[in-house]
Amino acid sequence: MSDAALRVAPRQSNLGHEEPDVSRRLGASGLLPRCELVVGDLLESVPTGADRYLMRCLLHGYDDASCRRILRNVRRAMEPESRVLLIEEVLPNQVDRADPEVEKLIMSDLNMLAVTGGRERSEKEWAALLRSAGLELHSVSPVAGQSYCILEAGRGRPAEGASSGTPSHEVASCSTSSGVIMRR
Repeated sequence: MSDAALRVAPRQSNLGHEEPDVSRRLGASGLLPRCELVVGDLLESVPTGADRYLMRCLLHGYDDASCRRILRNVRRAMEPESRVLLIEEVLPNQVDRADPEVEKLIMSDLNMLAVTGGRERSEKEWAALLRSAGLELHSVSPVAGQSYCILEAGRGRPAEGASSGTPSHEVASCSTSSGVIMRR
C-alpha cells in the first residue's frame, strides 16, 4: 500500500511503520528515497500525529480484543481532528435473502474465524467495536465495483458539514499489523 500511496501523491514522503519486506518492495519501485521505515507492530504502538490512519484489510484478521487494542493505540496517537479510515468488507446487518455476494462475504467470515480467529463484521459491529476503543463511526462508503467499504471514524461526532476530503498533511496506513505515515 505504501508504494501505491506514494505513486498517487508525488509530493508526499513517508515515515513508515512497516514489516521488513516493505523496504525491499519500495526499493524495487524506486520510492524508497521518499521513505523512512520503522519496523513496528500496531498491537504495541502507532506513530503519532497523522491526519489519517489507513488500515486496509487488517482488522478482519483479528479478534475483537486485538482490534480494540490496535484501535486504542491509534486513538492515543491521533490528533483531535485525525481520522481512521478502514478498508474492510462489511457484512449486512441482517441477511434476509439468498445473495451470491453475501454468501462470499459469509464464507470469508468463516475463513477468517477458522484461520486467524478474526472475522468480518457488519456496520453495526464495526460501530460498536470502534466505540469500544473510544472512536465514533462517521461514515461507511462502498467502493465501486468492490465488496469493500471505506469506514471513516474519529474521536467524536463529525462537525456539521465536515468532509473527509483529501488529507492536508499526513496519512498513516497499514495492510498488515504495521503502518505508514505519509508527510507532505
